[in-house]
Amino acid sequence: GDIPVDLKYISGFGKEGLNIAPRIDGKILISELIIQNFGMGPGKDWFSGSSAAFFTLDLPRNKDAAFRLTSNLKGLEIRIPELGWKKNETSLANLEVLGHISDRIKYDKLTMSGEGLEVDLRINNNEKFIIERLVREDILDISGAISQNGLEITGGEVNIANYLKAIDSNGKSKFSTPIFVKLDRLGITDSFYIDNFSTSFVSDRINGNFNGLFMGIDPVTGTFNSKLENSSTEVLSNNAGAFLQAAGIIKKGAEGSLKLKIDRNNEKIEGRLLTEDLKIYDLPALAKLLQALSIIGLLEQMLGQGLFLTESDINFRLDDDQYIIDRASFFGPSLGISLDGYLDRDDRLLDFQGVFSPVYAINAIGSVLTRKGEGLIGFNFDLWGDPDAPKVLVNPFSVLTPGMFREIFRRPPPKVELDK
Repeated sequence: GDIPVDLKYISGFGKEGLNIAPRIDGKILISELIIQNFGMGPGKDWFSGSSAAFFTLDLPRNKDAAFRLTSNLKGLEIRIPELGWKKNETSLANLEVLGHISDRIKYDKLTMSGEGLEVDLRINNNEKFIIERLVREDILDISGAISQNGLEITGGEVNIANYLKAIDSNGKSKFSTPIFVKLDRLGITDSFYIDNFSTSFVSDRINGNFNGLFMGIDPVTGTFNSKLENSSTEVLSNNAGAFLQAAGIIKKGAEGSLKLKIDRNNEKIEGRLLTEDLKIYDLPALAKLLQALSIIGLLEQMLGQGLFLTESDINFRLDDDQYIIDRASFFGPSLGISLDGYLDRDDRLLDFQGVFSPVYAINAIGSVLTRKGEGLIGFNFDLWGDPDAPKVLVNPFSVLTPGMFREIFRRPPPKVELDK
């Protein structure tokens, strides 16, 4: 189609003019039409409206012509749904495109900044886009390349929680593009991250395998799957103690296997944490509970050779303010514990209630009548305050209550609120 453009030719005259390279200054209207005609990008659904751009075309003798195009992009609306980014027609952004003309127009460099997005691309033969840097506020800061083989991310950081909030959860990629990812860091929440994260998937069906170092310490592997508003992630570790220690859940631990499953449905996040054959050496909340129950032998065991947990099982939810433990159980030969409650995400204050069952290997004979992690004989307790120095209240009379009637000493556990 026709492309509106204004041109001005500038050149020297006479012998002195031979030292002045001719050039053309001009003004052109950037729109979806010109972007498609010049092969500068995907075009459709990314752009609407138009914006004035100024360009200079240098015409040196015996060399390829070189051009520079700049614009503030006023009047052009740009949408990049894959980044959750949009610039409306009235806002401004700085665009600069450098290139040269030989047998055809070739783009060498593109930079753009505005509305929280920074793009710095180097372009090879119009076929490969080297991402020197791509920054989207507190969502991502990456480098990589785009070619006919797909998108390759070679380094940088991505905050997956912020990314999921920014993009349209109802949207679906219109392209089937292979994506290969190697990140220095993948932020999971404000507190948790995976270093040396790597994975690969196809853009229109986001599922695959990954590996990395949880909190930069514990090697983990896992799988992920995302479809519209729903996503599911599973993390596996062969050193549950190191994982939980890195996460700040326990002070010191070792050995054991771990499986963490997290499901996201719209804004709701629920999960389940399972461990087997875990050794705990330091957990202030448990130490405080053992002191309150005057079980000195178990406390010395934990601080010495470690307290062995055959299995732990935690069902939890996350909201803006709290980790909500719907139900959790921990048991080994020496003890069994069940609990539920809350942990404040900002103040790091806990409020738990539960049952402690001593000598679980024997006491568990009657556990068919109780919650998982509880024996026939158990002590009801409340645990609250600072996780590093919690307060404990034990009800000594609860030990006289048969396990099947123990609920009378409990407040109602946290409930899952379902949309009607």
